[in-house]
Amino acid sequence: MNENGFVRLSVGVRLQLLRCLLTGTSPLLPTENMSAPQLAEAYQFIREKALEIGIRLQGERFSQAELMRRLLSAEQYKADVGCREPLQRCETNACMDEHPECASRKLREQIDRLFQWIAGYLGNKERPLDR
Repeated sequence: MNENGFVRLSVGVRLQLLRCLLTGTSPLLPTENMSAPQLAEAYQFIREKALEIGIRLQGERFSQAELMRRLLSAEQYKADVGCREPLQRCETNACMDEHPECASRKLREQIDRLFQWIAGYLGNKERPLDR
C-alpha cells in the first residue's frame, strides 16, 4: 500500500497503462479486473502522467486547471448516480470499502476522461487494446 492507503500497482501494470496512454490504446482492458483501491492508484498514476505530458508538450503554457476541468467533479458524479452519501466521502474516495462498485465506476470515468484528454493532446485516436 502507498501513503494514501491504495494498493501499489506493479511496474508491469504501470508500464501497460503508460503504453495505453502514449499509443492511444484504450485503458479498459488493463483496468477491467482492478479493485477499487487499485483503480484509485491507477487514476493517480494516469493523472500524474497526464500532468507530465502536458508540461512536456506545452511548457509554461500548460494549465493544470484546464486538465482538472476535464474531470468530473464529485458533485456532478453524485448527481449523475443519485448518491446520497456526504460529498466529502466521494471527494476522498472514503466510501471505497462500503460502495466499491460506485467508487470503481467513478474512478473508471475519471481514468477515461484523462485518457481522452491525453489521446487528444498527443493526436491519438482511441483504438482497442491488442490482445
